[in-house]
Amino acid sequence: MLLTPDGTDAMVIPVETGGRFEANGLPADSMRVSAAVPGYRLSPKNPGFDPVNGVWTTVDVRPEGAELQLILERGGPQPRGLKQN
Repeated sequence: MLLTPDGTDAMVIPVETGGRFEANGLPADSMRVSAAVPGYRLSPKNPGFDPVNGVWTTVDVRPEGAELQLILERGGPQPRGLKQN
C-alpha cells in the first residue's frame, strides 16, 4: 500500500510473483509504504522505517522506471516502538 504523507490518498498495488510491482501517476513527493505478506513483516533496516507503528516506511518517489526495494523479514507483526538499529 502507498499512502500520501497526510493520509488523504492511498493506493493498493498487487505484487507479482518475485515481488515486483508497478505504480504510475504518483506525485513527486514522499510516500508511506507498507507491505502485507503472510509470515513476513517490514524490516527496521528500511530507510524511513517508522518504529512507532512498525508497519510503514517513508520513501521519496523516484523518476519513472526507478526501482524501490523494501526489506521484509520473517515474523509476525512488528512490535510497536521498536528502536532502529
